[in-house]
Amino acid sequence: MWDMITEFEKKAYDDLIAHYWNPSRGNFSFSKNEKVSSPSITTACIMAIKGYGAEGEKWIKKNRGKIKDYYLTDYPWMDAGKHYQNVMAMSFGLIGLDILEAQNKKIKLECINFLKEQQNEDGGWSFTKMYSENSHPYFTYWALKALIANEIVDETWENHILPALEYCLGTIRSHATHPTTYLMIRHIIKIIQESFHVFIDEKLEKRIKNIPIYKIERHQYQTGAWKPEPAVINSAYFRKSIFSLKNMYFLSQLDERLVSDKYQKMLNWIEKNYLNPGWPSDSEASSIGVSWTTAYILMGLTSYKNALKLYLED
Repeated sequence: MWDMITEFEKKAYDDLIAHYWNPSRGNFSFSKNEKVSSPSITTACIMAIKGYGAEGEKWIKKNRGKIKDYYLTDYPWMDAGKHYQNVMAMSFGLIGLDILEAQNKKIKLECINFLKEQQNEDGGWSFTKMYSENSHPYFTYWALKALIANEIVDETWENHILPALEYCLGTIRSHATHPTTYLMIRHIIKIIQESFHVFIDEKLEKRIKNIPIYKIERHQYQTGAWKPEPAVINSAYFRKSIFSLKNMYFLSQLDERLVSDKYQKMLNWIEKNYLNPGWPSDSEASSIGVSWTTAYILMGLTSYKNALKLYLED
């Protein structure tokens, strides 16, 4: 298993840099043929590359200036094909600047204020209030990741993080049959708990401790992929393969049962669906590998390998 993980990690890392990276633009393309990009795509790629280890850190350091220029010149950030600002693009843009350690206070403040303004009354976020005011954990996850990476202060906790935590605690039961969404909620609650521990009292700590643990393995197919759940926006990003890879990423950070056949099934699924270069957004329909899925392959594998290493050492 370890050898398979290492092999696929290297394939994913090499493919991102060799086939999706645009050195002249400082960003990553959606696919080898489609040169369209966005902060969401580029940030997913640099998150994966940075997590790869010393080699990835060295690559980020070498290309930091080019990528930073892309983020700053492309601002205000919008998703590929979308001509308006939205929670996804702004969240990934903020996370990207944090990874690059870019110090642009004006843009960061504008983005933080945008995310705060876009927060719904129930404490969650949607793609954009212009699109819908129905919150979804997916957008809430990334908005919170962006805020936590850039602003841990009393006002943020009281007015934004605590309402979002209440939203997550209140919605997790309704996503018991949606593995990726359920795991994202669990993971962001864990991040909030670690980042804002000084603000969490005993009553709230007890509620977090009592989060229900669902048997999400029942939703995994024999092929190793995971049962798709309702898409949150109409996009190829939310089809079967991306759900599978996100499950691997979040499982490896949350699930203690690291040595189990579900991971081997996922590795077999990864091997079967490799397209040279990359992996598809939809394993049943697409014959083209895309950077977004390939980045999640790398994040999932690296995260799992690190967790497995700690597990074996214990």
